[in-house]
Amino acid sequence: MSSGKFYGMFSVFSVIGTCWLLTSSLLPEGWTPCLFHNLTGWPCPSCGTTRSLHAFFSGSLGQSLFINPLGLLVGLAGPMILALNIVDILSGKQRVYKAYLSGEQILKQPPIALTLGLVMLANWIWNISKGL
Repeated sequence: MSSGKFYGMFSVFSVIGTCWLLTSSLLPEGWTPCLFHNLTGWPCPSCGTTRSLHAFFSGSLGQSLFINPLGLLVGLAGPMILALNIVDILSGKQRVYKAYLSGEQILKQPPIALTLGLVMLANWIWNISKGL
C-alpha cells in the first residue's frame, strides 16, 4: 500500500470512527452493530469496545477495562496516532506510515502472531463468560 493511500484510508476511518463514537450513545439500548453477534448470538472478541470507549472518555478506567480491554487500548493509542497522522500530513513526513510498515513486519512473525491470537482468544472467552 502506498503512503498516500494509507493516509487517505486512515483519515477516512478516523472520521468514521469519531462519528460512530459521538453518535452511538443515541442508539437503542441493547442494539449492536456487530454482524457476528447478530448472526450467532455470541459476542465477538471486540464486542463492547464502543461501550468501553464511552467509559474511558467518561473517566471510568476500571469499567472501561472490564467491559473490553480493547477499548482502553484504542482510547489511549487512538488520539495519539490520529494527532501524529495529522502532523505527518502537514509536515510531509511519513512516521506513522513507516511505523505501520514496521509493525506489519513484526506481526507477521509466527511467535508474535500466535501470542496476539491467543490474547484475542482469551478476550473472546472472557466476553462470552461475562455475557457481553
